Amino acid sequence: MARGLQPAPGLPISEWQYRIMEKTSRQRTLPQHYLIRLRIIVLSSILGGSHSIHETSRLLGVSLKTVQHWRKVWQACYETICDLEAQSLLKKNQKDHHLLSGILIVLCDAPRHGRPAYITDAQKEQIVALATTKPEEHGLPLTTWTYQHLADVAIAKGIVASISRRHVANILKKKKLQPHRCDYWLFPKIEDWEEFRERVKLICDLIEKSTNGEETSLKLLSVDEKTGIQALSRHQDHAPDGQGRTLRQESEYIRGGTTGFIGATDVSIGEITNYVISPTRTENDYCQFITQTTNMVFADEKTEKIVILADQLNTHMSESLVRWVVAYCSIIGIELGKKGKDGILKNKQSRKQFLEDPSHKVRFIFTPKHCSWLNPIENWFAKLQTQLLNKGNFQSIEILKQKIQRYIEYYNKYVAKPINWHFEGFDKNKQLHNLIINGI
Repeated sequence: MARGLQPAPGLPISEWQYRIMEKTSRQRTLPQHYLIRLRIIVLSSILGGSHSIHETSRLLGVSLKTVQHWRKVWQACYETICDLEAQSLLKKNQKDHHLLSGILIVLCDAPRHGRPAYITDAQKEQIVALATTKPEEHGLPLTTWTYQHLADVAIAKGIVASISRRHVANILKKKKLQPHRCDYWLFPKIEDWEEFRERVKLICDLIEKSTNGEETSLKLLSVDEKTGIQALSRHQDHAPDGQGRTLRQESEYIRGGTTGFIGATDVSIGEITNYVISPTRTENDYCQFITQTTNMVFADEKTEKIVILADQLNTHMSESLVRWVVAYCSIIGIELGKKGKDGILKNKQSRKQFLEDPSHKVRFIFTPKHCSWLNPIENWFAKLQTQLLNKGNFQSIEILKQKIQRYIEYYNKYVAKPINWHFEGFDKNKQLHNLIINGI
């Protein structure tokens, strides 16, 4: 009789073991190799029909050696499985899961030795430490590491006898180090940490109350400018994209002019309340825009007060704006003084302090320097840039204006929603430097 055709004794198996293995082998919850091994045991068992090695091999599409191997493993470990079954009976819950886990441990692959590592863990740590230094410290006229340079220096310093740049890349990848990459970073110039923390907390509280609807009589407006918006006309339209290919944009273009954008968003609903598309952004432009915006918002009788969130640009704290606030809020009995000499108009700091007065019907709150991320309208500017401007084709400034206007109409109608604001401010017990290093 041919090898593999001779009758093979049925493998010993209990009814509980058979039920669990037969049920699991028909499911798709395990990797395929485990399902194959379970089926081999089920078909070869007494309760499964005691199929021969050849029949089991044919039914499952595996080699005779595979069937023979797992039959031997089951027979060798059957007493252990029976002991595990007795222990599983004592479990109050998940008895089947406990027994199945033990069976899968028996049917798992034995650990493979593989090629001995020729670079030790200590050597890997030295390579990682090398990557955190600067190339200049090792006599190289470079400012940025490459994997090849790291490999060359590691060999030259005797850290390893030989190593490829790919191996260096794999070592650093496991440590999540990318010395060849660099991001821009601006460290905030903060003179008074406590004042900075309180201002950030104030802005976060205003945004949270506005988005939660806690201040129905107060409108929080986020205002800022976006400058240098170019009307670029591409020589050709985008190349058609296809499967596995990204969209390709024509690199040559004709400049059709440059304009700017001043916008205000209602933080409570996320809509663009008012905007002006203009090539200039003087203090008069800004003051006129604030006048238009406040008139529009106060048209709603429920609004009693407006808070305008803006950055510390000079035009946002101008003499014109101070005089407008005095007239608009009917403020009397104050000495404005003269710009550059005395009174409220003396300097930028005095004007800022006046504009932030909480008793005004229109109050301004200014974000700290280098903290534009605290101004919600910056989120909208990012969407405008990525969804319209980056891949746009504008033959003239007028066409650019029309497309921005259409985008705003679409955004307000279908996309706008209150910002999902989670940041509550900095912990007063932690220094900014530590927060930045650990990731804010």
